[in-house]
Amino acid sequence: MKTVKKQELSITKRHNWSKNRFAWFYAVMILLASVLLGVVLKMGGTYESMGLRSINIFFIMIGFFVLIWDYKRTKHKNLKFIDAFLLCARTGFYYCLLYLPIILVFLADSKNELQLVETDETFNNNFSIIAIVFSTYIETVATVVIVGIVAAFTGNMGGGKLKK
Repeated sequence: MKTVKKQELSITKRHNWSKNRFAWFYAVMILLASVLLGVVLKMGGTYESMGLRSINIFFIMIGFFVLIWDYKRTKHKNLKFIDAFLLCARTGFYYCLLYLPIILVFLADSKNELQLVETDETFNNNFSIIAIVFSTYIETVATVVIVGIVAAFTGNMGGGKLKK
């Protein structure tokens, strides 16, 4: 019988991590940061003046830049543009998978929140809850793609070989 070596989940030993594990880790970190800030802004009373999706742009951008930097530093190798973009796209896909239930829970949890979104954040006050969720989700997917392209391009600038 073969013995299977179990990979360690230690954050300090990321050199053994696959691209998939990097993507999941950073997707969860981006989600936690955006939800945490959303909760803090909501508790502070300033959330009503700013949509949840505008907070996410900042965290997606920072998360993708840190992802590429950390991956290159940990693995000690440069990424081609397409590899960096695919890593960002994978992370963005996982983020979108995790983000959809958050939107649904946020809007379905309280009718006051839904009313706030309908009056302040949409072009048409006649949108149903599913239309609001879908439009917010499509904006998030577009943001992930655009920020992924930018992060893949700028994250690989500097050229040359990385030093070990």
